Amino acid sequence: MNITNEAKSMLENVFKQQGASNIRFYSEGAGCCGPQIGLSLEAPTDADTVKEVNGILVAIETQILSTTDELSLDVQDSEEGPGFVLVGMDNSCC
Repeated sequence: MNITNEAKSMLENVFKQQGASNIRFYSEGAGCCGPQIGLSLEAPTDADTVKEVNGILVAIETQILSTTDELSLDVQDSEEGPGFVLVGMDNSCC
């Protein structure tokens, strides 16, 4: 797991606005390419592995930990403005 400096800056702003202190990656079920990954500001659960990535506290549901190893959280511009994007997911298998 990697968090780019741009995503770190955006997360720090979100944390201030929302009164949060961490992000959490969790399984939203499985698709044809493997687990679908969700992102929230929820506190870590007992089923999570917690680590610090680029100065950000990150909780990752243990069952998807190996899936997130090669992923990067980055920021991408869209018509609605900047938003978070996970880079490195293999979506070509569907």
